[in-house]
Amino acid sequence: MLRKLIVGMKPLVITLTGGAVFLLHILVVLGCNLTPQAETELAATHTPYATAATPGEWLEAAPGLFTRKVRVEPPYAAVGAFDMVVVRIDPSLIELRVHYEPTVLRSLPEWKDTLDDPLMVVNGSFFTAEGYAVGLVVTDGQYYGNSLAGYGGMLQISEGEVRVRSLVEEPYQGEIYQHAAQGFPMFVQPGGKPARTGEGFDDPSRRTIVAQEKDGHILFMITTDGLITLRSALDWLAQTESFEINAAFGLDGGKSSGLYVAGTLYPSIEPVPVVIAAYSR
Repeated sequence: MLRKLIVGMKPLVITLTGGAVFLLHILVVLGCNLTPQAETELAATHTPYATAATPGEWLEAAPGLFTRKVRVEPPYAAVGAFDMVVVRIDPSLIELRVHYEPTVLRSLPEWKDTLDDPLMVVNGSFFTAEGYAVGLVVTDGQYYGNSLAGYGGMLQISEGEVRVRSLVEEPYQGEIYQHAAQGFPMFVQPGGKPARTGEGFDDPSRRTIVAQEKDGHILFMITTDGLITLRSALDWLAQTESFEINAAFGLDGGKSSGLYVAGTLYPSIEPVPVVIAAYSR
């Protein structure tokens, strides 16, 4: 969420494939300008009111939708160990949709109440102070904004086919989708290859990650009350044996990071204009 980092901007250099260098500002990568102590204190006041799963086991919340907690230990965790909450979705049984209302900011419970009985709601794209999404958003075939170019990734949904795509290796070319959301940075390039990193990857924050396993399942991950750097998140995704990830990128993090799944709420600290929701087919 861009409004979080108006102050203290510094250049972020990411080396892309082919040797190109892309300059961003740190404000569009970190998602929050809180210190680790301040963010931990804020997160502690927004604890879940239920427990979705225990570490190490998948719980079936609905046919095709499972939840799990995976323990993240130091040195990957920035301020003590925490549980990464993971939702695994079978696209053949679960429908994913992107919901977006420019300039309208809602909490996850408010989003849930406006939608048609979703099994899951997770925060989506980065956005400006005015509540406009950064990058391309497609909801029910309606297009908003412009695609990220040369960096980031896209979750694309069309006629039941769902894919996590790298905009570095496969730039958007105007294809038609029913739903789509973009974010950054890439953590895992298609084929399970670790993405490249640069300056700004060592600042801890809450994170929301979307990934696709090699068998096609879609994963949504949030750190809840834990903090992790972009570099550590990339390294953790590369080394964990809990999943076989083909591609992964970051959705908005920091105070925007939140998840509702099957009656369990891990709330974001601030409201958001873009969410991704899951429904039974």
